[in-house]
Amino acid sequence: MKHNILFISSWYPTRINPTLGNFIFKHAECASIENNVRALHVILDASSKKKIECETESQPFNSTVIYLRPYKIPILGKFFNYLRIIRTYIRELKKMKKNGFKPDLVHANIAYPIGFIAWIYKIKFKLNFVLEEHWTGYHDYANVKISWFKRKIIRFVSNKALLILPDSEDLGNAIKKFGVKTPFLALPNVADVELFKPTEANNDENTIKIVHVSTLIDKHKNISMLLDAFAKTLEKHPNIELHIVTDGDINFYNNQIDDLGIKNKIINHGCLGVEGVSQIMKNCDFFVLSSNYENLPCVLIESILCGTPVVSTNVGGVSEIINDENGILVPSKDLDALVLAIETMINKYKTYDKQKMHENAVKKYSYQAIAKLLSSIYGKYVK
Repeated sequence: MKHNILFISSWYPTRINPTLGNFIFKHAECASIENNVRALHVILDASSKKKIECETESQPFNSTVIYLRPYKIPILGKFFNYLRIIRTYIRELKKMKKNGFKPDLVHANIAYPIGFIAWIYKIKFKLNFVLEEHWTGYHDYANVKISWFKRKIIRFVSNKALLILPDSEDLGNAIKKFGVKTPFLALPNVADVELFKPTEANNDENTIKIVHVSTLIDKHKNISMLLDAFAKTLEKHPNIELHIVTDGDINFYNNQIDDLGIKNKIINHGCLGVEGVSQIMKNCDFFVLSSNYENLPCVLIESILCGTPVVSTNVGGVSEIINDENGILVPSKDLDALVLAIETMINKYKTYDKQKMHENAVKKYSYQAIAKLLSSIYGKYVK
C-alpha cells in the first residue's frame, strides 16, 4: 500500500548549496519508488530579489523549495526570520492538504532545527514523524561544541519522534548516549548501483593508483596524516600515485606536499560529478580514507560497489561497511598502522573479488533495498 510521505529537512539541496543534504534527496527518491512523496524546504536567501520565491520540481518526486529574503532588523532579526520560516511551513502544508495531498507521516531529517517544525506539525495537524539523522556532532570524539539551548531542542524533538533513523548503528548508539530515548533503526545511505559497478581497473601494471574522495577538511578527514602515510609508502613503492577528488582546497596542503616532495605523485581531479567520481574509482586500484570521525561515508559504499577495495580508519560506522572481504581497517590517528595497511593493500588489492563486493553491497545499499526498508518502516508507523 502506498503512503503519503512528507519530507522536511534541515539540510537539502538548493541553489545556495546544491550538494548539501544530497543523501536526504536520495532517500526521498528511494521512498518515492513505493510511496507518494512530497518534499518541502524553506530557506533564507539574502540574494533573493523578491520577498518570497518558490521553486518546484515534479521529478523524481514532487519537491518545493521556498526562498525567503531575510529581514535585516537589528537584534530581533533572527527571531522574526525564524517565525517567518515556521509560518511558511504551516501555510505550505495547509496548501498541500487543500490541493489533495494529505500526509500520512512526516519524514524529518536532521533534528536541529527542522525537528521543531516536525513537532509543530504533530501538535497542530496530528501528524506523527520519524526522524532521520546524519549529524556527526553526537559523537564525543567529534569535539563539537553544542549550546545548552541546542542540546535541549535536539533531545526534546528527538524524543517526540516515533523512530530515529541514523545512518549507522554507531550513530544510533551515540544519539542514545546523548539522551534520546526513542528507539532507532539504522537507515544506510544509498548509491547508484548501476553507475558504481566493477570494470577492468588500472591497466598500467607499472603504476598503482590510490584514490581519495573528500572535502579535504583536515580536522575531519585528517589529510595531513594521509599525505604523510603516502610519502612514507612512496619510499618503498615509487610506482604509486594518489588521485584526489574534492570540492575542497588542496592548496591548503601545498607546504606539506612540497616538504614531503610528493607533488609529482599527486593528481588532483578537483570537483567531479557522480559520473566522474565513479570513473576515477573504477580506474584506481584501492581507496584510502584517513578520517578522525565519520558516520557512514557514501564514498566507501560507492568504492566497494565499484569493486575497489578500501583502507580506512575504523571510525563511526565504517566497520559496518568494511570487512575482510572488501578492505582493511586501522585505528584512527595511527600513522604507522595506516602505512602498514597501505603497503599490505599494495600487495593484496588484486586478490579481492570485485563482483562479490558489488553484489553484497547491492543487497544493502541499492535504491530498491532502501525503498523496501523505508516502506516497511512507513507501514509500521502509519496509523
